[in-house]
Amino acid sequence: MPPAMPAISSEINNALRHVFHSWKHHPEARPLKIMYLLKHHYAQAGLKGAALKGIDTYKLSLLNHFARQFGFRLGLGSVEYHLSGMADDPEGYRSSGIWPGKPGMLEVYTKKMTISHFVDLDGELLIENVPCSGSWDNSGEYVEGETVPANLRASVERGALDKEKYEGYQGNVSQSLASSRYHSHCVLSLHSTPGL
Repeated sequence: MPPAMPAISSEINNALRHVFHSWKHHPEARPLKIMYLLKHHYAQAGLKGAALKGIDTYKLSLLNHFARQFGFRLGLGSVEYHLSGMADDPEGYRSSGIWPGKPGMLEVYTKKMTISHFVDLDGELLIENVPCSGSWDNSGEYVEGETVPANLRASVERGALDKEKYEGYQGNVSQSLASSRYHSHCVLSLHSTPGL
């Protein structure tokens, strides 16, 4: 049994009802989908509505109430963000085998964000890779998209680091320390079409 939805103010209730009503009756004005970054982390395996907790459960219940009423769908997806580049190793600690802590990222060569494994609220796979409109600027910022917050990449990057990998010095000339960082998170998606 899903958790009961807490009482919401009539102001929030009316505002959400107005937005959903407007989207339903003016499809040209609505986004194809909106992806909302969840507060908690969830494993991709077993991702479904019943797995959410805390404030994420509340938001799911609230949006699901209006989505069903106005013919929209909700789903969940995994966001993965990978940075690779050169680690900051000014003293050559890595070559000496003594590392006084984790180095920072001196220079980032590549940034890649994917949104994948999109499931319905029962955990059934709907689509493996989720297209996301908008664009990437030269610094790797995602702009003009369908995400909340608008700068999803920066929000995910500021979150907890899931995995870090140092590959040691690469090559005799550059003596650069290769580094990779991985961040992952989940999004709640509101959409109007079955297959996105």
